[in-house]
Amino acid sequence: MQGQTEQFAKAPDFEFLAHDGTKLSSSDLQGKVWVANFIFTRCKGPCPAITSRMAELQQRLGRTNPDDVQLVSISVDPGYDTPAVLSDYAASVGANPERWRFVTGPKAQVEKAIRSGFLQTLIDGKEGEPVHSSRFVVVDREGFMRTYPDGNDPEVVQKLLMDIGDILRERPRK
Repeated sequence: MQGQTEQFAKAPDFEFLAHDGTKLSSSDLQGKVWVANFIFTRCKGPCPAITSRMAELQQRLGRTNPDDVQLVSISVDPGYDTPAVLSDYAASVGANPERWRFVTGPKAQVEKAIRSGFLQTLIDGKEGEPVHSSRFVVVDREGFMRTYPDGNDPEVVQKLLMDIGDILRERPRK
């Protein structure tokens, strides 16, 4: 790597409810590299592919300590995607709860975090289903967003692994 990648902006502060009924906040992720994506369980569009790429990333991270790298899927459909629904979905895609959490929260908080915090698209579609970004967001140990790889890119998992590896090897910034 030719120097460190740019820190775009701080990831948003949030506190959401995870699929296992616990709370997950941005402060819980401090000191870890983490990858966020945006999905909803009823999605017939890009979500199944994006989720399968996150599952592949989880598998390819292998023995990497979950205390070093976390995966977070944020539901853009909090009215439907309750923790119980997300729990069933997480189980169906083989999510390891030590590494990969599915989270939800009040609609206004989710929308604010995605639009104003993660700087990603989220609008209401024609039939009430959300239309949202298919990008992943890689966040460094200090809570800064670093890269936004496209979840539709067939090489996205390899790019994510390279980004994560680069960030894990960085020395702390001063």
